[in-house]
Amino acid sequence: MSFSIQKVIDSIKGIFEYFGFDSEVKQAQKPKELPMYLTSNRDFFDVNICGMNFTAIVPNNGETFSAEALSKQIEKYKQAFSQPTAFFFENTTAIQQKALIENRIPFLANPTIVFLPFLGIAMQQRRKSSYEYSVQKEKMSPQTQLLFLYMLYKVKDAYVSRTQAAQDCGLNVMAVSRSGKELASYGLIKQEEHGRSVLMTCALNGKDLIQKAMSYLISPVQKNIIVKKTDLKANFPIAGETALSSMTMLGSPKIETCANAKKEISPNIVDYTKDARWLAPETLTNVQIWKYNPTQFTKDGCVDPLSLYLSMKDSKDERIQACLDEMMEKTKW
Repeated sequence: MSFSIQKVIDSIKGIFEYFGFDSEVKQAQKPKELPMYLTSNRDFFDVNICGMNFTAIVPNNGETFSAEALSKQIEKYKQAFSQPTAFFFENTTAIQQKALIENRIPFLANPTIVFLPFLGIAMQQRRKSSYEYSVQKEKMSPQTQLLFLYMLYKVKDAYVSRTQAAQDCGLNVMAVSRSGKELASYGLIKQEEHGRSVLMTCALNGKDLIQKAMSYLISPVQKNIIVKKTDLKANFPIAGETALSSMTMLGSPKIETCANAKKEISPNIVDYTKDARWLAPETLTNVQIWKYNPTQFTKDGCVDPLSLYLSMKDSKDERIQACLDEMMEKTKW
């Protein structure tokens, strides 16, 4: 491979940085269960972007490939790594890019091309001074959903500058600019130029805004772990059935649920999920690891109602569905 490991890491991080994303990239182990043709002369990298993880596969530069072959390979990689996967290419032609996109094969390519349908984004640089941004109109990215919640809860029918929104949300201005364009393309916010500033406001109010946004919104939950209460060093907002039971007549679960972003949870914390039945429920906490930080919109120690709804809306429990409807109806948006 012509790339050094560090150069690959820098290249992947550089692509995301150009579009305003913070990312973490590190080399991953080659999965032993895959056949040699899928691992020989290929390197693998763990990538975290906006709280979402995926594996980047880097083929040898001299390797020829077809979209049909890569489409089959990507599924095998996805199963082996138990998470989304994408190819990283040093160079691609316009024809290759078109074939990859048409076959919905996730990939990154130098200098600044991103096609990650599992995150709902596709971006490509067009000129030195600008880039083309398009959204697979499926789901928001975690960053975009964070900005949407900020507009819904904090801004409402007032106006806010991109700079102020970035400061309040803990994002950079470029990320807010990108997410603002996405929300505007959905008809959820309006953007107005005032001199050198761009001001944003909600296009609709309350329930109407939520109803229009609903098909684009994602569950905030990335992962669930069960930990001992004594291992948590801070008070996290309650979430899941615990939060819903505090707002409705739903009974409280045996194990309390709380939530926070991945970076707020110690990487050394022990997950007792497999052994939870052998431990006293009152000593445990179910921790939802979220794709964005829930603490910005907490009220009375609970995660915000819309995120709570999104985290539980696919439950098959009729009691939970009835309580979710009750909560959404009585919330003053």
